[in-house]
Amino acid sequence: MNDTHERLSAELTGLEQQLDEHAAKGLEQELAGNGDIMAVARRQMELREAIAVKRRAVAAAQQQIDADTAAERQRVADDRRDQHAKLIDQLEKEATTLSRSLKRAAAPYKRMLELERSIREIAEGATGFTPGQWSSAPVGLQSYELAVAQISSQFPFKNMIIRQWLSEGEAKKWSDPAHTFGALFHHRDAWRNPPPEITDNDEPVEWVEVD
Repeated sequence: MNDTHERLSAELTGLEQQLDEHAAKGLEQELAGNGDIMAVARRQMELREAIAVKRRAVAAAQQQIDADTAAERQRVADDRRDQHAKLIDQLEKEATTLSRSLKRAAAPYKRMLELERSIREIAEGATGFTPGQWSSAPVGLQSYELAVAQISSQFPFKNMIIRQWLSEGEAKKWSDPAHTFGALFHHRDAWRNPPPEITDNDEPVEWVEVD
């Protein structure tokens, strides 16, 4: 379409130049007294009509270019939105995988707590230990410190802040990806399944595909 616009624009410029040249030549002939004023007028009218038609054609070509450009911009924007939705799919999948992995990781930690408790209990009265030797620190502190250190070594939490561990209820709520990433999931689902259009009588419009 750009080629068509350029061709029409060049033809329009040529017609305008012809009109200017013909008008100047007609004026010269009229001044010299050897011109045919009616023939000059007819030719100028033909050129003006041709120019008007050509200008409409150029405008139509420009409108088509604008429409094509807008359509291409929309296509690119829609493609980016599709990619956005696919990335959210991947995020949801990874969040689910993380949840399952941490549940599995919690099992050995819970066993470590029980082992610490058993170790402390059996140490009482064991050879080489004085009574109460292991009672100064809370049970599970070392396992906790180990778990925190290992989590910090595996997760990119640098410069992130945690004020305190969540309560059981809050932890359950925020550990659900549908809650934590709820806004993203909403945008994805709304893009893929837009709400039905509403008519003046507030009835949804159902589009039926025509074969």
